[in-house]
Amino acid sequence: MIAFQTLLLGLVLGVQPVRLMVAPQVKSVEVRLDGATIGVLAGEPWTIQCDLGESPHPHELVAIARDASGNEIGRVRQWVNMPRARAEATLLLERGPQPNRVVAARLAWNEAKGAGPETVRATLDGKALTIKDPRHFELPPCDPKQAHVLSAELVFAEGRTARVDAVFGGDIGEEAKLDLTGVPLLLDPGHNPPSLQEIQTWFRKDDRPLRVLGVEHGPFDVVLLLDQEARTLLAREHGAKGGGAQFEGGAALPPQLLSFDRSGADDDRLFIAFGVPESFSGDDGSTHVVFPAYSPMDFVTSNVRPRLANLVYASTVVGAPTLADAVASMGALVAANNRPRAVVVLLAGSPDDRSRITPSGARAYLGDLHVPLLVWSLTGAGVSDSWGTEEDVSTEGFLDKAARRLKGDLAAQRIVWLEGAHLPQRIRLAEGVKGAHLAP
Repeated sequence: MIAFQTLLLGLVLGVQPVRLMVAPQVKSVEVRLDGATIGVLAGEPWTIQCDLGESPHPHELVAIARDASGNEIGRVRQWVNMPRARAEATLLLERGPQPNRVVAARLAWNEAKGAGPETVRATLDGKALTIKDPRHFELPPCDPKQAHVLSAELVFAEGRTARVDAVFGGDIGEEAKLDLTGVPLLLDPGHNPPSLQEIQTWFRKDDRPLRVLGVEHGPFDVVLLLDQEARTLLAREHGAKGGGAQFEGGAALPPQLLSFDRSGADDDRLFIAFGVPESFSGDDGSTHVVFPAYSPMDFVTSNVRPRLANLVYASTVVGAPTLADAVASMGALVAANNRPRAVVVLLAGSPDDRSRITPSGARAYLGDLHVPLLVWSLTGAGVSDSWGTEEDVSTEGFLDKAARRLKGDLAAQRIVWLEGAHLPQRIRLAEGVKGAHLAP
């Protein structure tokens, strides 16, 4: 009955127009932001202006479709400024004049770089459909008494994919899925992981208890974000003391194809980023900003500085830095994988930052997502006006020690799976819980 046509990817601030796709039976749509009604639409163009504020925070955007009598006949939700895939799609089913008969579908998509799909494949109950226009296509007749699955898979440049499924017919309804929320729990030193039974009473959303469905201990993701001066300083040291970084043919690093002790999906992973955005224009006139993360590589705790020197020397990233924006973007990147995680900012004193948000805003956003943020300084410990207390990693020994301590902190993280979909900043531990705390 209803679906979002506007998919808000990446870090989104300010007033944003949000457009909806609705079926003919829908006569009005109520739009809520974080539980509060921001407007009611009663017809075309089914668009509302949504004010997301000047600083980034996770939001829940809900649209409720009603018929002429005011009865709810459909509801959709979109998470904003939450960890999400870099390509997404939505499906809206259209019903004909006969009850419960689905006759057509509408498809909408968004991709981090604003590109359209290179290929679109749609299937109904596993059988490929021939579609001329993926934005709107008819479905062959099917038995409304039986359950049917409509799927669409979109492939974009650089191999990014988006998949969306809709289930209809029978007694299943239009869509069925199980919502889960993963949050990182940090064990205090000397404390053992709690059992599933013991942890059941630990979590609250506002004043309501949350059910724990599982606790995982797995590999971690870390992003190391270098400012411009840190890149320059390390690049000068390239080759001075070796370090073991290997690059194919000495070529510059292409995005997402870094060859540096390459690790698999089941290993601890370190991503490198430089705080320089790439902008792309979508086919709908929108602008998309992406911060590339060069990935993945093994997380090492020895000879870190010479390894970084070799890595930075091989990179060719240029452009005006937006470090605070990049910190927020990288926080969402590591949170999206639902692993133990952290973001580390490596500074050497760069004063130029053209970000839309402030360092304190970026730190607060990572706090919302429960992503630890560490600030390391190659020029010595201190307190900066922007980022607060900086840890001294000015020598090779200091940097290796900081890396070992970070690895220990990550090993103490557990991902707790909670039943339901929740804004992360509204989740807290119950009073009296000892031996653990929520990240950061």
